[in-house]
Amino acid sequence: MIKVQARELAQEAGAPRAANFVMLGAYAGATDVVPLAAIEQAIAEEFAGDKAKFVAPSIAAFRAGVEAARSAAWCSEDLMAKVLMKRQRGARRGGHPAPAACTSSGIRSRRRPRSRNTW
Repeated sequence: MIKVQARELAQEAGAPRAANFVMLGAYAGATDVVPLAAIEQAIAEEFAGDKAKFVAPSIAAFRAGVEAARSAAWCSEDLMAKVLMKRQRGARRGGHPAPAACTSSGIRSRRRPRSRNTW
């Protein structure tokens, strides 16, 4: 799991409505499931003709997503399983689960004090 600021990256790329291309780029950059050139070609073909002005900003948003994914700190599947179990345990106890964020070094919990009890 990675966190990508899609809206902000799309705005920086000059295409505020292209957050979907940022997320597509993040997925493609993280998984390498499809060659990036093939996706860029598909974007160019989709916006051919009257919509040609959207090609460059859309590809820029796509590339921003690729770069964001490749530079992001990753959570392993093992670590994600621990995070999900921790959240489920908190929900079963009737309290709010402690939100956990993945970092490259492990689980970092940010806990808030509950009514009288503090964590």
